[in-house]
Amino acid sequence: MADQPRSLDLQAWNAAKCYSGKPPEIRWLVEGTIPSGVPVLLAAAGDTGKSFLALKLALAVACGMYPGEPILGGPVRVSGTAVIFYSRRE
Repeated sequence: MADQPRSLDLQAWNAAKCYSGKPPEIRWLVEGTIPSGVPVLLAAAGDTGKSFLALKLALAVACGMYPGEPILGGPVRVSGTAVIFYSRRE
């Protein structure tokens, strides 16, 4: 038997109870722009350089390249494995 989805009782829900205290610290992939450890959608009009920007960011993360050079307004703060999922709809 599969678990039943939990229901939300809106009358009993309390924002102050759910969102009180200090928020968790954000770990940045790119300081001030892209948080680390979450999926990111890079969207813009066609022919604006999204693919090259994604490749440059992946290269910076995977190889530790471009130290100190801002990408999307901030320095890259994490190095490690980089994966790009690419889809083009025509």
